[in-house]
Amino acid sequence: MIELGIEEKIKKAIDVLYKKDKFLIDNKVHEQAICTSLACYLKGFFPEYDVDVEYNREGIGENPKKNLENSKKKPDIIIHKRGIDKNNIMVIEAKCHWNREKRGIDKNTLKQLKKKYKYQFAFFLEFEKEKCKMVEVE
Repeated sequence: MIELGIEEKIKKAIDVLYKKDKFLIDNKVHEQAICTSLACYLKGFFPEYDVDVEYNREGIGENPKKNLENSKKKPDIIIHKRGIDKNNIMVIEAKCHWNREKRGIDKNTLKQLKKKYKYQFAFFLEFEKEKCKMVEVE
């Protein structure tokens, strides 16, 4: 079997989300519920890692994650190894199409978290009615 790349794994997990849980998007449930469902599907594509929603801890200690301005931050989804702050694979921030908050704030947060916690990848997702927009943030 050919190993899928990171982006392909996310896209496939999103496809499953839209196939099995589109009800959540159609009925405008809270972003956390949608991200939790997506995280469940991502686990199947990243079995060797932990996939967490709203995870707010640094390593083993009790310190909350913070952005570069030292504000507390709970990323929507992260793929990592719990308790080890060296194997941070991916951080994801998401918004739903009905949420009118500015997207630039989340994209800036992604840049900061990626830099501070050395995530290999950072993605911004926007759940629309029929599909999900995905942007990699450098």
